Amino acid sequence: MDKISPEEKIQWVEKIIQNKESIHSVASKLGIHHTTVDKWVRNYTSLGQEVFFRKGWTKRTSAEKEAAVLDYLYGKGSLRDICDKHKITDTRQLRKWIMKYNGHEELKDSGTGGTPIMTKGRKTTFDERVEIVQYCINQNHNYAEAAEKFSISYQQARNYTVKYKAKGVEGLRDRRGKRKSQDEMNELEKLRAEVKILRAEKERAKMEISFLKKLEEIEEAKLSLIRHEHIYQAIKEEHEKHNYPILTLCKLGGISRAAYYKWFNHEETANDKLNQKLADKLEQLHEKHPDMGYRRLNDKLRHDDSILVNDKRILRICRKKQIKSNLKYRYDGCTRPSKNPAFIAENILNRDFTAEHPNEKWVTDVTEFKYGTMFDNVHKLYLSAILDLCDHRPVAYVIGDSNNNTLVFETFDMAVAANPDAHPIFHSDRGYQYTSRTFHQKLEAAGMTQSMSRVAHCTDNGPMEGFWGILKREMYYKQKFHTREELVRAITEYMDYYTNGRPQRGLGILTPMEFYEKQLLAA
Repeated sequence: MDKISPEEKIQWVEKIIQNKESIHSVASKLGIHHTTVDKWVRNYTSLGQEVFFRKGWTKRTSAEKEAAVLDYLYGKGSLRDICDKHKITDTRQLRKWIMKYNGHEELKDSGTGGTPIMTKGRKTTFDERVEIVQYCINQNHNYAEAAEKFSISYQQARNYTVKYKAKGVEGLRDRRGKRKSQDEMNELEKLRAEVKILRAEKERAKMEISFLKKLEEIEEAKLSLIRHEHIYQAIKEEHEKHNYPILTLCKLGGISRAAYYKWFNHEETANDKLNQKLADKLEQLHEKHPDMGYRRLNDKLRHDDSILVNDKRILRICRKKQIKSNLKYRYDGCTRPSKNPAFIAENILNRDFTAEHPNEKWVTDVTEFKYGTMFDNVHKLYLSAILDLCDHRPVAYVIGDSNNNTLVFETFDMAVAANPDAHPIFHSDRGYQYTSRTFHQKLEAAGMTQSMSRVAHCTDNGPMEGFWGILKREMYYKQKFHTREELVRAITEYMDYYTNGRPQRGLGILTPMEFYEKQLLAA
């Protein structure tokens, strides 16, 4: 198609502004992409009609380019907003400047506007070259700044530094033309020049050591939720305290200058505040419940504080704060099978551990604890408990000094007394207490159906074994109980906590008792 004239562009844009045409309709009629028409409208609105009569790029100084770049890096608007503000017709041009700036390249003047910098060279003395190299080393080879400071070209600043690294101060001598006597260096002059540059190198090494030390201090003191924040904070403090160049510190930290300034000008968002709030609560919960992993911690936040966030967020914060649950210990059972069982029931439960209503299925078992000191005999304590498979609540439990019939019978009698109308399937292992004729008669009298695990199949009573594992991991392991009273108190407190204060994901983030009461109301 023929080239569209500036007058035609203006006519189409004015029709769009007057709502006589849409951007897409104009693009369709002209056979061009709608983004081109959109660009016309934006440029017309911000720059006026003359934008269509320009030929080539607008001449801009390096200072003007840098001002636009910094406005974007400081978050003062989008690419389009910055272009409108600085009367830049194309966002692609602004992107190029940003890429050059972040790559530590010079932003040269365009055209003849402004004073050329970093392009025009001049003749320099030996002392000046030494001073230039010293400055470049201190500024982490920022040749653009050196060029502007000493009114030389970018290439000169770079060449002097490269020559010094290759040949030392001898490389900075001007050997062009006839050798002049005043250009010759005696040993004292040469030594002075070397000392001057070595002092710069020493200062740089000192800066590196100081920065790395500060970085280590901040990293140990604070594990931030913001990525690389310890690096940003170290750069900020070192710059404020020693006036070290930002660019050099950024290179030492392995981050871009743009990233640092983005952090420096960052305002704390609602999301940041929530992350910090979560981190504080998680640390408090972990101190109180070191056994909790990130899923249970999240469940606790949902239940107690009505904070609804996903598991990944909690996991991410836990990793930052190094919050980890205790390792699960292997459970050693204390079941003693009967040599001559009076009654053995079938495995009626058959690993179907689901129950729709309370008191539909009960499981039971006995576990062992130890207490005492190394100077005293180690004593044993036993816990017998019955668990409801619907709401996971302990129906009854009894603590005793012996693993005998009395312990098991008392637990059963307590459960029946608390639930006189309950007639569940009653599942146990093949311990001698459960295979006795007396216990079988108790079950029949209560109208319950007896079920037993198969020999050497502990998973047949999986929920009960799992409950013992949870209890011991959270209450018993990694703790020393010197007296019987201490251990009994700990068991009693934990059973109350498990029933009334420990929400479970399988129960809809409710405690066993809350779920039980909910089921009763629904019945």
